[in-house]
Amino acid sequence: MNGYKDALTKAEISIREHLIAYGDYSHVSGYKAMNDLLNWNPDIDGVFAANDQMAIGACMALKQANKRIPKDVKVIGCDDVFIDTIVEPPLSTVHIRKNLLGQEAMTALLEQLESRRIGSIKRLELENHLVIRQSTDKSSRSDYIPAEW
Repeated sequence: MNGYKDALTKAEISIREHLIAYGDYSHVSGYKAMNDLLNWNPDIDGVFAANDQMAIGACMALKQANKRIPKDVKVIGCDDVFIDTIVEPPLSTVHIRKNLLGQEAMTALLEQLESRRIGSIKRLELENHLVIRQSTDKSSRSDYIPAEW
């Protein structure tokens, strides 16, 4: 949330709290948050969820509200988990290299333990990339290929 607000401030875009809903990273909270957003902003045309579980919950709320994804509302999550390729429509997402993130975090922890500087903060920045699927672009090619499971 801090990163989102910092980016808006840096871009000189006002922060509009009625466009922000909070969740706990579960599909249920994504569903509830999307319903809140629809109540506050019935003409909302795009949603970014902090993880894919919440994005999938948001999609369910949108479908129940008779909103077409992506024609009426575009949805994007963050994680790039397998389920994104088989939900309908397939979910656009930010690909996070979770294995590398775990390795780097463990390396940082071991360095702290060895140096006895517990609590010191090390900033980790890992590359990520956007994966466009049909929840934001109906013409995108599906990457769901059962033969490759």
